[in-house]
Amino acid sequence: MNRFLLIAALTTLLVTACGKPAPPPQAAAQPAPAAGAVPTTATATLDDAKALAVMNKAGCAGCHAIDKKILGPSYADVAKKRKGEQGAAAMLVKKIREGGAGAYGSIPMPPNSTSQISDDDLKAMVDWVLTK
Repeated sequence: MNRFLLIAALTTLLVTACGKPAPPPQAAAQPAPAAGAVPTTATATLDDAKALAVMNKAGCAGCHAIDKKILGPSYADVAKKRKGEQGAAAMLVKKIREGGAGAYGSIPMPPNSTSQISDDDLKAMVDWVLTK
């Protein structure tokens, strides 16, 4: 089992390091907020283009996409699984920082340090993912 995890981790790192970033999707027109509405942190912080730019820079796009599974789950699948879950954002931030496997299959996600993505960008990205 340890040999499998090592091979999976090395494959993940290779794909992340060698894969070209995913092209940003066509931006869809965003509906105007209702009068007096207060935007959520996620939508106020990152729109789709900015979120994808952060994820490409951090290397997330090598394993994840908005609406399809690559090596890791799609952002839509993560949002669907965590919808309404208390503390989901904090749990995902921790999971991304520490890495791990098992929540979406056996391929491990390597840990992501602050040199790859800042705490502020990570929090904004997780908030954005949870809106998908």
